[in-house]
Amino acid sequence: MAGLPQVPSSAPPSEDRPSPEAIAAAGETTILDAEGNKVPFNSLYEVKKNEEGAPEVVGDVLTAVIFIRHFYCGACQAYVRSLAQTTLTNRKLIIIGCGNPVLIPKYSSDTSCPFPIYAEPTGKLYSILGMTKTLQQGKMPKYMEGQGVISSTLKGIWHALSWGSPLSGGNISQVGGEFLFVNGEVGWCHRMKTTMDHVEVEDLKKVMGLSEW
Repeated sequence: MAGLPQVPSSAPPSEDRPSPEAIAAAGETTILDAEGNKVPFNSLYEVKKNEEGAPEVVGDVLTAVIFIRHFYCGACQAYVRSLAQTTLTNRKLIIIGCGNPVLIPKYSSDTSCPFPIYAEPTGKLYSILGMTKTLQQGKMPKYMEGQGVISSTLKGIWHALSWGSPLSGGNISQVGGEFLFVNGEVGWCHRMKTTMDHVEVEDLKKVMGLSEW
């Protein structure tokens, strides 16, 4: 695909990218910001143009969209905390969860997430982009090193109780994935197969062409 950065051979290969029809439908799907305002999904990755119709930004526009599970998922929280340890240059990273947007401020604060977070509680966007539902745990990923499944689960339960909206986290069987948009098109993607199957942070770094996180 034109504009796609060179992906090292050590990086995981892309899965099947969504069809043009799926991307068009996804782009028109509404997501919600922390205040509950409706935002079209394609506004997150579209290439902005000036009055002459030329791109406002010189060079490739890279946007990584990370779809997490429900907002109380301890594994996804660990993943977001790992992602939060970076400073991005000329790239954007955006988080989307499948719960109620009322939880976004507390989620952002607890994970120290510096990136924008949105919500898509209907699951429509997840489905259009080919993400599925499962409760299978799979193997322990590197981004959860130092945390056990039991401890992360208990932390999720604690958040469900302490954040004041125990039923607003989202569909617990919904799993997410990672999509890299290059100049407004999907250049690479990965869909979770289990509840702890986000692409490893180091692999995402390679895909995004980042030398340091």
